[in-house]
Amino acid sequence: MLNENISFSTQPSFENSVRIAPPSDAVPHGSIVLSRGSAADLLRRPFLEGQQVDTTSPTVQTAFPVSATRSVGTDNQIVRLKDGSLLVLRAGAMWDTIPSPPSWMAETITGTGDRKGQRGCEMFFRSADGGMTWQAHP
Repeated sequence: MLNENISFSTQPSFENSVRIAPPSDAVPHGSIVLSRGSAADLLRRPFLEGQQVDTTSPTVQTAFPVSATRSVGTDNQIVRLKDGSLLVLRAGAMWDTIPSPPSWMAETITGTGDRKGQRGCEMFFRSADGGMTWQAHP
């Protein structure tokens, strides 16, 4: 259990999820990862030896790796899998084209901007290196 509050950012955010990544080759002492809902990004701080959070280095900010036809929303969860990797689930929107689209895809939908064929989706992102890098997970 950590004995102090940890500051990740000076800007307030909401609908946040946080997990601890265990020590690994990529992060020798582990790290703490925050998935910010309102900012739609990831923040990470490494642990120092003795399970102390590194509060002197700047927080590492990472954007979600999404295509130009997708956008992450605020609802999210982050879990640590048995292998120590982290998996983030984000609600979002997509407006990818599809073959033989249904008639509703011609409608302009308001959400992440006004886009034809926009619809809700769930997106998964995985990090196998303590939150340093993230990939879209099928």
